[in-house]
Amino acid sequence: MSTSFLIQGTYMKLNFDGFSVPAASLSLFDIVIILVLVPLMDHAIYPLIERSGIKLTSLRRIGVGFVLSAASMLVAGLIEIKRRTVWQHGDICTQTVFNESHSASCFSIFWQAPQYLLVGSGEVFATITGK
Repeated sequence: MSTSFLIQGTYMKLNFDGFSVPAASLSLFDIVIILVLVPLMDHAIYPLIERSGIKLTSLRRIGVGFVLSAASMLVAGLIEIKRRTVWQHGDICTQTVFNESHSASCFSIFWQAPQYLLVGSGEVFATITGK
C-alpha cells in the first residue's frame, strides 16, 4: 500500500516555490495522526463512547479500522483518476527527482494527505484495541 502511494506521489507535482517535497515524506501524515489519535482515543473518545451506552468491543474497533483503511484506498483511487485527468489535459510539470528529469502531473502531492491520514486512523482502530 505505501509503495503504491509513493509511486503515485512521484508522478505528482513535487516542486513548489523555492522548495521540493520528497514523495516519501508524506508518510509523516500517517505517523503524526497515530501519535495524536492514540492518546486522544484512549483518554477521551473511547470513554465518551462507552458513557453514551455504545459497547465498542475490540472486534468493532478492528472493523472500524478496516473501513477507514478501505476508505483510504477509495480516496487514493479518486486522486489517481484526478491526477491522470490533469495529465491527459496537458497540465504537465517537468521536475528533477534523484538528479533525473521526469514529467509529472501538475496535481499537487499534498492531495495525498487525506489518504495517509485515513490509513493512520485505520491503524489506530485496527491494531491498537486498548487491551
